Amino acid sequence: MIDTSLIQLIALIVTIVGVAIGAGWAIFLFLDKKVSEGDKEVTKKVDGDVQKLHLRINGVEREYIPRREHDKEINRIHDDTKQIRDLIIAGNAEHKELIQAQNARIDKVLMQISIRG
Repeated sequence: MIDTSLIQLIALIVTIVGVAIGAGWAIFLFLDKKVSEGDKEVTKKVDGDVQKLHLRINGVEREYIPRREHDKEINRIHDDTKQIRDLIIAGNAEHKELIQAQNARIDKVLMQISIRG
């Protein structure tokens, strides 16, 4: 039959292989647990950062849209002011022409009065 030392050697090899497989499995489980914990921490941090980013985006949106509307309103006011200025300049030119025409009539009347007088 089989020698007892051969049986002991096979038993020893099976034990070593079993311990190695068990140790490998234990290491795998340990590393899996550590990676899962690390993933949870990273996920929490990323979720927190994403929430901060969304809050910032919403804040910028709330500030930017009214600011853009404000800029439109200011530009409209500038355009209206320019139109008013142009109308005043045109009105002043017409007013100046009317004054010159009146002055010419007054000068003509005064000349006629001085010639008669």
